[in-house]
Amino acid sequence: MVMNVDVIQSVLKLVQMPERQCFTSWQDLLRKIPELYAVEIPSGITNVSIGNAYPSSSETDHLWIQTDNSGNFISLNIFVTGAWRQIYPLVDQLFLIVGDSRVPPSGYTVADSDPRIDAAMLNNLQKIWTLGGTTPIWYTVFHVTFTGW
Repeated sequence: MVMNVDVIQSVLKLVQMPERQCFTSWQDLLRKIPELYAVEIPSGITNVSIGNAYPSSSETDHLWIQTDNSGNFISLNIFVTGAWRQIYPLVDQLFLIVGDSRVPPSGYTVADSDPRIDAAMLNNLQKIWTLGGTTPIWYTVFHVTFTGW
């Protein structure tokens, strides 16, 4: 089924030039991309607020991209039922990612280390994980939960 969706296109901008390096895998290259590139919101988009302070009462119809004091991404938020609600990332949400399970992304916990995931659920999740190595056991495709920054 085809769905009509609003699409916003933007330019991927180079933030910094990488030092001369050779990536040993495509996963290493993917890990580096967030440090090197940024997406600039087009100037015609007027219903997005960006910053570390709550948007004004006249901006409650906006998407709020919350940042820290240095401008680093914290979360996406919308105004619902009288309050700003975080819609991404969601605490306890499961994500299937590609990488190295020995070094999960900042703010995330590998599912097999999250005490809130019971053995039956973990067993089902691990059926689709890809083993990366055995000393110690680690994975290249695995689940993580967002536990907060």
